[in-house]
Amino acid sequence: MSAYDVNMLATSDLIQGLAMAYAERRAVDCCIDFLNGISAAHDKNVMSAVFRVFAVDSIKRDLSFYIQEKAIKP
Repeated sequence: MSAYDVNMLATSDLIQGLAMAYAERRAVDCCIDFLNGISAAHDKNVMSAVFRVFAVDSIKRDLSFYIQEKAIKP
């Protein structure tokens, strides 16, 4: 198998998954930083709800993986 075939067939999904996990982690970190900068309670509550929906959706999408790896207990 050529290096190209190994990259495209064997590692491409792994690399894309890693990139997605990193991007989601950075997004959550940025959301936390953004929330720390909001002073109005109502605005903070609304944005917190939006950010939680994003985080829960990210976890839910890969929930079977997290359970399999024992990162989350069923």
